[in-house]
Parts: sequence; structure tokens; C-alpha cells
Amino acid sequence: NSVAPGLVMSTEASQRHWEERPAEERETILDTVALHRLGTVEDIANAVVFLVTEAGDWVQGQTILVDGGHWMF
Repeated sequence: NSVAPGLVMSTEASQRHWEERPAEERETILDTVALHRLGTVEDIANAVVFLVTEAGDWVQGQTILVDGGHWMF
């Protein structure tokens, strides 16, 4: 199994890079995400925890997209 993260706000540098983008550009990016927000480290960790616990035992050979629904659009 693997986890494929979407845009994640994971470091101070990524936060600065995001904030440096024009507001219109940020809104355009968020419009491509069903949940209309960037991911967090915790969002990705939750998927990993699922896969390594008994709850994910029956999941085999999958790539789990953790992207807030970006690929839905």
C-alpha cells in the first residue's frame, strides 16, 4: 500500500510559499479541492495510521489518495 498526498501545508517554508501567492491564485487552487482547503500533516498521518492498524488489514495493494478530493475534479 501507499499514500499519495495532495497539497499539504507541512513546513514554515510551505506556509510562506502559499502566502506569497496572489489571493486569486490561492482561490483557484482551492477550487480544485473538494474540501476547499489544503491538507495538514495530520491528514496524511491519519491515512498511514489506518493502513498500519487492524482497521486497514484487508486493504492490500492500494494507493490511497489523501488530497481532499482534488482528483474528483
